Amino acid sequence: MLKNIQITEDNQIIIANPAALVEEASKRRKNTYMDKFIAGKTKLRRKPGWYPEEKRIEVATLFASGVVNSTELERLTGIPATVVRDWRTSDWWPELLERVHAAHDDATISKFTTIVDKSLETIQDRLNNGDYVMNKKTGEMVRKPVTMKDAASVATVVVDKRQLLRGKPTTRSESVSTDVRLKKLADEFERFVKAKEIPGEVQGGS
Repeated sequence: MLKNIQITEDNQIIIANPAALVEEASKRRKNTYMDKFIAGKTKLRRKPGWYPEEKRIEVATLFASGVVNSTELERLTGIPATVVRDWRTSDWWPELLERVHAAHDDATISKFTTIVDKSLETIQDRLNNGDYVMNKKTGEMVRKPVTMKDAASVATVVVDKRQLLRGKPTTRSESVSTDVRLKKLADEFERFVKAKEIPGEVQGGS
C-alpha cells in the first residue's frame, strides 16, 4: 500500500496529501512482487479477474486525487487500463470513492473549524480590548474601542453563522449543507479578521 494512503479503524480512507500520493506512485519501483503477481509472473497465480483490495484502493485514491485517465492509472498502479475502466462502471466503485471523499471532507472540515476558532478568538479580543490603530502624534499602535456600529455588525455575522451551523434560517433565509455552511463560515470570518482597520485617528498622546 502507498504510504500516503491511510486506512482508519472505521475503514475510512484518508489521503493526507493528494499531490504527494501521485508523486509517490510515480516514483515507486514497478518490479515488486505485487507487480509481478498482477502480471502473472510469480509461482502464485492470480485468479482471472481478481485483484488485491489494496490495488482497488490505490486506483480509487489516485482517481480521487485527480488522476482520471485510465492509461495514467495503469502506469501508476500496474492495473491494466481496461480493468480500470471496468472498475469505474462497477457497483462497488461509487461506494469506494465515497469512503475516500468522506475522509477527505472530514479533514477539510477540521481545517475550516480551526480557522473559525482562531477567527473567533481574534474577534473576541477586538471586542474586549479594542482595535489596533496608530496614534499619529506618537507613531505608536494603540487599542481603540470598537464602535457600536461595528460591534452590532459582528453580532449580526456571528448570529447568522451560528444559525447556518445549526441548519436554521438566517436573516437571508439560507439553507445549505453542513460542508457549505462551514466553508462559508470560515471564509467570512477570515475576511472579517483581515479587513482594514476602522477609519479614524486617535487623538492625544504625549
